[in-house]
Amino acid sequence: MDNFFSSQSKRQQLREKEYLRALEKLQEVMIPGRVPKEFELEVVIQRFKFTYELAWKVLQGRLKDSGVINVGTPKDAFREAFSAGWIEGVEDWCALIKDRNFTSHVYHEEMARSIVKAVKDKHFNTLKSLGEHLCQ
Repeated sequence: MDNFFSSQSKRQQLREKEYLRALEKLQEVMIPGRVPKEFELEVVIQRFKFTYELAWKVLQGRLKDSGVINVGTPKDAFREAFSAGWIEGVEDWCALIKDRNFTSHVYHEEMARSIVKAVKDKHFNTLKSLGEHLCQ
């Protein structure tokens, strides 16, 4: 795969840097082996949502830079990026979309804990794999 940085817009390069920083910030709040307090759940969920939004926007920008213009939703972006070989585990990305959508309805602590567990157990690694691809 060619190096996108040579042809990317400044805006895309900035978005990718923001994405990598968001990954770092998400990792900072995921303390292993500790049961998070209620306000910490909210912080993890907010950082997850922000990182997710940047992930699909980064992919959307890269896809547009490579000539794929019909990318209007996260599902489109993940599907096209998978087809292009930029991401793996399409099922993991679908689960990520589902849990991101649930975050709009997090009214109960149990649901919040379930989402935070999914972020820690699988979603962070999925998002991190995109970050690793961006750094290649």
